[in-house]
This record gives sequence, structure tokens and C-alpha cells, in this order.
Amino acid sequence: MAPTMGDLTVEMMRKWEPDVKEKEAINVAEEFQNLTADIIAHTAFGSSFGEGKEVFYLQHEQQVLVSKLSSRIYIPGSQFFPTPENWHRKSIDKRIRKVLGQIIGKRLELGKATRGDSYGNDLLGLMLAANQGVMNGNARGLGMGLDELIDECKTFFFAGHETTATLLTFMFLLLATYPEWQKRLREEVLEVCGNKQIPTADSLNNMKLVSMVIYEALRLYPPAIALVRETDTDMKLGNKLIPAGTAIIVPIIAWHQDERFWGADVKEFNPERFAEGITKACKVPGAYLPFSFGPRNCIGQVFATIEAKVVLATILQRYRFCISSQYVHAPTVVVTLKPEFGMPIVFEEVL
Repeated sequence: MAPTMGDLTVEMMRKWEPDVKEKEAINVAEEFQNLTADIIAHTAFGSSFGEGKEVFYLQHEQQVLVSKLSSRIYIPGSQFFPTPENWHRKSIDKRIRKVLGQIIGKRLELGKATRGDSYGNDLLGLMLAANQGVMNGNARGLGMGLDELIDECKTFFFAGHETTATLLTFMFLLLATYPEWQKRLREEVLEVCGNKQIPTADSLNNMKLVSMVIYEALRLYPPAIALVRETDTDMKLGNKLIPAGTAIIVPIIAWHQDERFWGADVKEFNPERFAEGITKACKVPGAYLPFSFGPRNCIGQVFATIEAKVVLATILQRYRFCISSQYVHAPTVVVTLKPEFGMPIVFEEVL
């Protein structure tokens, strides 16, 4: 996967060249959204790349719609009202399911033609092969039907690009704001990868400073600022009784910036806090939740981290960068954390 990620990053940078020469700001928030969608479409859907990109655009529409609806007072059952918003929401979901159903249908036909030997050499193909293995084995009842496969595709497509785009966007803000860290990371990347070389799996494991910066960027700007969990039994928290079936909001961004957990420099960008790993960075390790935790954590977290390393390393080998004077710091939430007015960055070629 790393070569595909690197090649697509290089392709993106080629499109930047005219703006770089003219010292024009580039909105990396938008660029990284498109790049990560390209990457997940290639790695997850392979030859069905075009249809995969269509899913990306439809999911983006869903995000905007959900964000608008979530700001309103909720009336139980209102999702069934015959409003334009509900009609639009249902039509988008119907289109996504149709596109994914067609992609999966083609792969299942490929599997039949090869007698189950191949469903495609990508994430979707691997998932279908594993699912068919379960259904053909003794645990036939544990296999997934078409609707469940579509839901899984929707989840890993969203998780595989949205978290990385947010991480990359705010990581570039931080590195543009703290050029000394940008310099340190570039030196590490050049030492580990060489000049203008796409990182390999082995070189990714040797990027300690890059990992530290990723962890700190996720602490300050977690893609999901909160999550919701529901109690399955009655439980006590301190002297409070929480009944079964209670929805509990876990305020990730508040925990990530709580002085009791992180110390007096909690508001500062300090990747050194992760020098000895995640468990020793925080007084309460469970307070660090950029990808949630437990069995319902983000399925795209490993993919997102690898992708962020590859993209960052590939760009650092070629460019230094600073924040544009046009930038307005206004993080907002549209399902995930985003810069409301974009992230304009000015790039300069490294000689």
C-alpha cells in the first residue's frame, strides 16, 4: 500500500508546481481530502477506483447534511417526516448502496469465475475472500450478507480517508507554525528514506520523530472531538447511579487538553511528551483517545497512521512550507474536525 500512497502523493505535488513557483497559497485541507479519497479508492476498490471516488463525493454530501441536521432540536421520529432534507438524505444513502452493491456484485462474479480463487487484490477482495471462507466453513451463520458487506464498505471507506485528511491538515498547520520541528522531521526522513524516495514499510518503522508529531497532532486536533457510548447494565460512577441504556458522551478533545492528565504545558505543541510512547505521555493513558477505544474503535487507525507517515515524508523530501497570511484559525465540526476557512499553506522547493 505504501508505494500506491507515495505515487498518488507525488502526482498531487505535480499539480502544485505552478502555484509553488508563483508562491501562491495552496488549500491543503481540500487537497488532502481529495488525496486520501484517491488512496482509499485505489487500495480498497482497486480496478473499481472510479466508483469508489463517487462514494467519496456522496459521503461528503452526507457529512454536510448530517452536520446541518445535528444543529437542530431533535424531535423523536422526525427522520421519517417527508421533508426535503430527509428525502435528500435517503436518496444519497440509496445511491451509495447502489454503487457499492454494483462493485461487490462484480467481485462476487469474479469469485465465481475463478471458483473462489480471487476476488481482487485489494481490501475489498480480501474482505470478500475472508467472508466466503467463513460462509463455506463450519461457521456458515457468521458470514455477512450483501447489506452487511455494503455497510462494512461504507465504514472502512469513511474511516480510511476522513481521519487521515483531518490529521494531515492540522499536522501541516503545526509544522508550518513550528519550523524547528519541520526541520527535525525533514532531517529524519532524509536520513531514513534518502532523497525523493517513497518510504517503504521498513523505513516507516524507523520514523520516531514523525510518530511523535502524529501523536501530538492527534492530541491537539482529534478527528472526532467526542464519541457516544451506551451502558448495557446499571453502573456507578463515583456516587452517581447510571441506569442501563443511558447514552454517555465521552469528550475526547476535553480529555486531550486537561491539565490534570497532561501537565502545565497541555495547550502547547510538544511532541517530546511522546518520546517514550503513548502510555508514558499521559498520567492516565485511557485519556488519550484519538481513535476511540475498545471493540468499537476506528477500524482505519492503522491505515490512517501509515498513510499520514507516507504522505508527510514524501512531501517533506521536496518542500518546506509556512502558513499563509490568509489563514484564519477557526476549527469547526462537520462530523469530524475541520478548518472552517480552509488551510492555506505556501510551499517552497527544498534545494
